Amino acid sequence: MRLKFKWIFTLLVAFMIQFSYAQEKTVTGVVSDKTGSLPGANIIVKGTNRSAQTDFDGKYSIKAKKGEVLVISFTGYNNSSVTVGAANSYNIKLVESSVKLEEVVIEGYKTTVKRKSNNSTTTITSKTIVDRPNASFLQTLQGQVAGLNIATGSGEPGANSSVLLRGLGSINGNTEPLYVIDGVMLNVDNFRSINPNDIESVSVLKDAGATAIYGNRGSNGVIVIKTKRADFKSQLKMTYSSSYGVTKIQKNKYNLMSTQELLRTEKAYDLVAGSGTFGSTLSDEDINSLSYIDNSTGLRKSLSNTNWQKELFRIGTTQNHSLNMQSGNENLSSFISLGYFEQQGILRGTDLKRFNFRSNLDGQSANKKFKFSTSSTINFSKRNEASSVGTGSVNQNFVLGANTSLPYLSPKDYINSQQVYDEYAIGGSILNGNSAGTLGFTPLFLLDKLKQFTNSADEFKMILSADLNYEIAKNLRLGVYLGSDYNQGTALRVQNPGSFNSLVFQNEIEETGYQTQSFTRDFQFNSNTSLTYSNVFAEKHSLNAY
Repeated sequence: MRLKFKWIFTLLVAFMIQFSYAQEKTVTGVVSDKTGSLPGANIIVKGTNRSAQTDFDGKYSIKAKKGEVLVISFTGYNNSSVTVGAANSYNIKLVESSVKLEEVVIEGYKTTVKRKSNNSTTTITSKTIVDRPNASFLQTLQGQVAGLNIATGSGEPGANSSVLLRGLGSINGNTEPLYVIDGVMLNVDNFRSINPNDIESVSVLKDAGATAIYGNRGSNGVIVIKTKRADFKSQLKMTYSSSYGVTKIQKNKYNLMSTQELLRTEKAYDLVAGSGTFGSTLSDEDINSLSYIDNSTGLRKSLSNTNWQKELFRIGTTQNHSLNMQSGNENLSSFISLGYFEQQGILRGTDLKRFNFRSNLDGQSANKKFKFSTSSTINFSKRNEASSVGTGSVNQNFVLGANTSLPYLSPKDYINSQQVYDEYAIGGSILNGNSAGTLGFTPLFLLDKLKQFTNSADEFKMILSADLNYEIAKNLRLGVYLGSDYNQGTALRVQNPGSFNSLVFQNEIEETGYQTQSFTRDFQFNSNTSLTYSNVFAEKHSLNAY
């Protein structure tokens, strides 16, 4: 009886030990290479969907059973594996792979590597684009691609750029390249509503191969833009980035006269400076003291020494905030981003504000025969523009006016447009009854433009696309692509009827104040159905037919 009991007890102990071995436990460790820890390395339990990633210090933690195999991988390194035993901690050192990573090139409807591409292509990655304080990512490409000429005629926030890739191919027609964002084709370069931080890569197709892919729409070259996407089998990752910068007007070497210097020059040579000879009416004592007797009141008034460049321009600020979330399981991955961008122009009253939302999804069936990807982005921007910068007459030109306006005028002389107009209309002058003429009032015209003139533009843009494909036979896939681009814009230009410019330039019948409002709406849709055969022979010969 005792012998029989011993056998039963032994079997129970063996069963309990085996059961304890089969239980999951927490396995930890550090993944590193020859230089130190590797953050972001992937650890997966072979044959399961249990996975983890190393933290900033290369540490990981994962549930595993004794006898299971951990597979550790990291881009650019050989995979490593370790079998879980009785220990609870395993440190892994990865070795760099001898196989060099090849540059991926996007050529229209297909993706290939650089050495297999028969097109002249240049690819710019997100490392060049991200965290640059530009409203449009096109401005970031300046100087990055040989043969790509990008010119921006204005430094205003959100100003459009002129892009030439293959030279001038037309006298009156469109000479800019075709733009493709996640397969959606656009004919304009208005990218102030697109968040540059959402872009993964930009491929520039420069030769006739682009025409073969897109037809005559690609005759001026093609710029293919791919946005960021999440990976399958990846943990939830949230990233927030923020940047702040300042912008100021470029310094010049102009040696402008001060008020005393200008008045002495006018007095000594009886010059007509700014269409006025105010200095010739003042005594040396008045000029030295920067004051004069007002004939209308008999009171002494002070003269200003105004730097009109500081009054019309400012140090602009730029701030950019971006939040993105990405995660993925065995068959579905998601990338979502939110963005806010605000930039002040160096000219007072000019600015750009932009809001962005993006959602990119990728999915596949359990047997991986059916695959799909969707991209959707919603953007809104609001822009306040100047009436003219560097162009027009002196009374409308802020750049010229800032350097030629009379320094003895000041912003306090601009009390309101009606009072200025009354003094101008009766032939008088703000200063001591001396006729200064229209040029003398240049800074007041410019201040009036900033205060009583509106030039704004709002834009709502939505880009949607879907790519579906199914493996109908081995190495043969049927694909359907759908893409749409919706753009809605509102522009508003208003000049107050009571403004200085309206009152001075009014005709005998009515004032010249005006309001102009325009509304545009544009919708484009394109679809593409393809049948693709891909196969590799003898492990080195590939055949692709579309």
